Parts: sequence; structure tokens; C-alpha cells
Amino acid sequence: MSKCLKERVEYFSTIATAQGREIKLQINSKCIVKMDKKELIRLIDNNLSNAIKYSKLHSLIEVTLENNILNFTSQGDKIVDKKAIFDKYKRENSSIGGHGLGLSIVKDITQNII
Repeated sequence: MSKCLKERVEYFSTIATAQGREIKLQINSKCIVKMDKKELIRLIDNNLSNAIKYSKLHSLIEVTLENNILNFTSQGDKIVDKKAIFDKYKRENSSIGGHGLGLSIVKDITQNII
């Protein structure tokens, strides 16, 4: 998990910087995940992409891995309908690009590994 996470954060850091954001990665524990690497990459990428897309300009996006918990924290507008954020095509802000599929994909991936 750590190696894959570092690689993806490094890749997205360039995108974040170009869009006026910064990503900080903190890994405090080892974590081994038994899942397809492509699915793990998709899970990480969707979360990082959303964090960059919906965070405020000049803000910090924090990615932490600690005690087998992967956490993405960004500073953006508050989510109004928290129950629906994993639904397909759900978007609270239609002025920002995207199709509303990212968190639905994350949900599908995580439900298949539990």
C-alpha cells in the first residue's frame, strides 16, 4: 500500500501544484492490502482527483495512512448530502467538471474487498 500510495501522490502532486494546491503524504504504519493493484490505483486516484477538484485554491490536501486507515483530507465546500455522495452521477456542484462517478467507483471497489 505504501509504495503504491507514494507513487500516486507523486504523480498527482504535479497536477495539484499546477492547479494551486499542495498534497502532503504521511505514512505512519505498514499496511498490506490484498486486492488487485489496478483497483488500488483507481481507488487512490479517484480520491486524489476529487480532493484536487473540490478543494479551495492554495489549500493543502493531506493523505495519511495510519493504523490501516487511509484518509484523504481537503479543504473545500461542505458536503450537503452526505448520504448520496457515493451514488452514481451525484454531483453537488455542477459547475465543476466530471460525471459524478468517482466516489461511486470508490464505493464499488471497497465493497468488493471487504
